[in-house]
Amino acid sequence: MRQAWRGEPPGVTEHASRPAECRSWPGPEIVLGRWPRGGVGALLDLALASSPRRAGGVQLRRVPSAGGRYPVEAHVVHRGTAWRYDPVRHALAAPAPSATSTSDIRIVLSLNPVRTWWRYGPRSLPVLLLDLGHALGALLAAAAALGHPARAATGPGVDVLAEWAGLPHTGGVVRWPGCAPEFPLAVVEIGDVLTVPLATPAERTPVPEPLLDDIVAAHGEAAWDQLIAALAEFGAGTPEQAWQWHGPAPAVPDLLSRVAAPWEAIDPGHVPAGLTSAAAPMAVGRIAMLEVAGNDLVADLAPRSCGQPEVLGAGALLVATGTVDPDPPTAFAEHLGAGLAVHAAWLAATGLGLPARPVGCWIDTVLRSAAGPARLLHALAIGGRALIEEDGTT
Repeated sequence: MRQAWRGEPPGVTEHASRPAECRSWPGPEIVLGRWPRGGVGALLDLALASSPRRAGGVQLRRVPSAGGRYPVEAHVVHRGTAWRYDPVRHALAAPAPSATSTSDIRIVLSLNPVRTWWRYGPRSLPVLLLDLGHALGALLAAAAALGHPARAATGPGVDVLAEWAGLPHTGGVVRWPGCAPEFPLAVVEIGDVLTVPLATPAERTPVPEPLLDDIVAAHGEAAWDQLIAALAEFGAGTPEQAWQWHGPAPAVPDLLSRVAAPWEAIDPGHVPAGLTSAAAPMAVGRIAMLEVAGNDLVADLAPRSCGQPEVLGAGALLVATGTVDPDPPTAFAEHLGAGLAVHAAWLAATGLGLPARPVGCWIDTVLRSAAGPARLLHALAIGGRALIEEDGTT
């Protein structure tokens, strides 16, 4: 984790080795219904599906992701069968027997780290965990909006979650033939999803994945091995922890409008302090709201934000902090908590008509206050006018 916080430049981006937007599963696929139809199709549509909007060659999704890399894979488990979710085609594919059978829907979330590593190299570990926190928040918020009881959990371990999701695994790592390693790290249980609206299966042509060796070679094999070891440790030794949606149920139009919300000039005084309370119950560490205009602290933070211009262009900056030097289980829990907290505040800001944008990459930033030192993990730029990155991502 400390190597990632050092903020070493990721090096030259080799676009020829860029991974596909989503994993291509063999065999037929089942197209899901979309909101406002019910069932798991509506839930996934609101939480994880791709948006029609593209920016800088990236097809955006309803859930934010550092650099638009979208490393989170979703596996839908229902009545003893596990399916792979394709967010670009909004379809289920590659059914496999599951070790669990329940009338509820279980969505096992895993990290495919090579997608983020390809772009960010050694900086990848913190933003991978933040992305997982946002995905948990997106599913819990969508379930709340649709009136379904939901609970997320971490800690069962990679091997247990892989068995639930019908995934091939050895030694705490999922390895599909010819694919980069994958780490199931969380599960969301959704109740009262009684129907799974499906369409006719359609054949698709698998898209070959780039050679993992080529991607790793661009950033160094030793650092990649450290990233894999860290994720394996989170999967094997993280204590059981439950996560729930504590705030009010988001309005569905707000969920659908998030990826298209424009940045506009908004008086910083119009940024409500209530956004802090919307985020606070979700976080493991501390939450604070900083006004940007004339704030020396924010000016000092901006150069540590991995070059993200939203920091100084915003009206306010909501920050989520955690332990300065955490052990692996604490780092895992605090980053997921920060992702959930910022997701809750992002939805609350959207519901109030405020432009908001997560800021996930921070270079070795420790804040000091009367409450003691705390590491800056994540932030949300709110209001004001900010520039959109070249690839249009968060």
